[in-house]
Amino acid sequence: MAELRPDDIVITGIGMQTSLGNAVTSCAAARAGLSMARQLEDLVILTEDGNEEFVVGHAVQSASGFRGMGKLVTLGWAALQDLLSTTDAAALAGDRMGFCLSVPTAPEPEEDEDEEDEDREPPEWLPRDVCAKIIKRAALAIREEDRFVFAGENGGFAAGLRHALAALRTNAWPRCIVGAVDSLLHPDVIDALDESHRLKTKDRPDGLRPGEASAFLLLERHDAACARGARPLAVLRGCAITEWADDAAPGAGLAEAIAGALSADAHAGSVWLLSDHNGESERARELGDALVRLRPQHPEVAKAHRSFPAGSFGDTALASGALASCYASMTLARQHATSRCPIVICSSEYDHSAIRLEGIGQ
Repeated sequence: MAELRPDDIVITGIGMQTSLGNAVTSCAAARAGLSMARQLEDLVILTEDGNEEFVVGHAVQSASGFRGMGKLVTLGWAALQDLLSTTDAAALAGDRMGFCLSVPTAPEPEEDEDEEDEDREPPEWLPRDVCAKIIKRAALAIREEDRFVFAGENGGFAAGLRHALAALRTNAWPRCIVGAVDSLLHPDVIDALDESHRLKTKDRPDGLRPGEASAFLLLERHDAACARGARPLAVLRGCAITEWADDAAPGAGLAEAIAGALSADAHAGSVWLLSDHNGESERARELGDALVRLRPQHPEVAKAHRSFPAGSFGDTALASGALASCYASMTLARQHATSRCPIVICSSEYDHSAIRLEGIGQ
C-alpha cells in the first residue's frame, strides 16, 4: 500500500443502485460493456409521423411502480443500504458523521398565463424532504446540522463532494457519506427532452437514452479509517468546478475544470477519463474541444483512456458523477483500471466539474 498522510481523504465504501443492480454487479457489468436498456411501456412519445413510440431507457427494476419522491427515496435507500451492507456500521455509529446528498428539483408543471401564482400546484417534492426520508429509512443517526442537500444538474454531486472535502480536511467530521440520486424516467422530463429533440429515437439516432440511479461513497480521513481498521479503495485527490459563462469558448469550461482537478496534487503516469457524455453530438463536440485545449499543458489528458458509463447505465443526470466515482473506486481497488489516475468529468447547462481519484498500492 502506498504511504498516505493522516489527513488524506480516502474512499472506504461505495453503494449503488442502477439498472444493472448493486455496486458489485453494476461495476462488473459496466466493465464488460453490458446494458439493460429496454422499452418502457409506461413512457410513450409521438414520432414525427404521428405514431406512438415507446421510450427506450435504463430503468431500475426495484423502483418500478414508484413516481416522484417515492422513486427517489427508493433508489437512494437501496444504494445507501448497499453501502452500509459492506461497511462496519457499528464502528460508524459512535462518531459524528456528515451526510451530503445531491437531489434533483421537481419538474416544473406547465405554466398557465391565466393562472394566479397562489393557485399553482406545489412541487412534487423538495430535495431536503428526499434526504430526510432516505436517512430515516436507512435508520442512520445523523444530526440535522450535519445534513447538507445540493440541487441542480450534473454538477450537483461535485458541489456536495467539495463541501464534504472541506469539512473533512478541517476535521469537522472524521467521515462523511456523499451521494446523489436522480431519475430521468418521469413523464414531464421525458416530454421536455423529446420537445427539445434530445431523446434518442427511431427518428433521431443522435440523442440520449434516459436512465436512473443512485450512488454513495463513504469518505474518511485516513487516520479515522485506520483507527477502525478500514481498508481504502482509493484516495480522493481533488474536485474542481467551473461555472458556465456566456462568453466562454467551446470546451473552455470543461478544460478549466479538468486542469483544476489535476493541479490539486502532483501526479505521474497516464490518466483515465470517465465522462458523462451521453450520445448527444453537442456534448461530444464539447469534450473534443476541451481535450484540444488541454493538449499543450496536459498531453496525458489528450491521450487518456476514456470511458462513458452512460453506455451501460443511460443518462443518469445528477447521479452520473457519483456513479462514475463509485465505478472508478471499485475498478482501482480490484486493479482492473487502465490508469491509477481516474478523472470523473461532468457537464451541465450551468457548470462543469472534474473529480480526481488515485489508486492505492498500484
